[in-house]
Amino acid sequence: MKRDSFVFYRSFYEAVKELPKEERLEVMDAMIEYAINGKKPELKGVSSAIFTLMKPQIDSNNKRFKNGKNGGRPKTYKEKPKRNQKRTETEPNVNVNVNENVNVNGRTKTGSNLWFEGEVIKLNESDYNSWLRIYGGGDNHFTDWLTNRDGWYAEQAPEIKKNWFIATSKQLQKIAA
Repeated sequence: MKRDSFVFYRSFYEAVKELPKEERLEVMDAMIEYAINGKKPELKGVSSAIFTLMKPQIDSNNKRFKNGKNGGRPKTYKEKPKRNQKRTETEPNVNVNVNENVNVNGRTKTGSNLWFEGEVIKLNESDYNSWLRIYGGGDNHFTDWLTNRDGWYAEQAPEIKKNWFIATSKQLQKIAA
């Protein structure tokens, strides 16, 4: 890919400034040729080692440049509909609901062994009770808080969703402080 310009970092200068003039010129020419014209140089020794350290940064900048010309960074995931949007079901719900809920100490337990089950956040009895003690404020307030947090996670990218447990634990610690 040919370019009219490229980013030159202080670290590039710092890397070559102590080289003998001939090697410094060789590395600089190779870097410029690669950054502007995409042509890989044939270097040896110290010149090759220094260029090898510069190359990933030049590649990263070229990728950003290319993505910018195409309208920005490519999307990494499909966007889900917002939680409050209406969803149309084309088939009627024919599931038979067998309610096996058991009331334990004022808390309704579902048949799935989960004490809280959202789209993303799913807590067993031990985690639920542990977090409830940290949160304080009563079971209903805590469940509302979890439901709101779960709704937020449901709209996030997969890489954010996968860390929900640790991030929510940290958020609870902040609330308790």
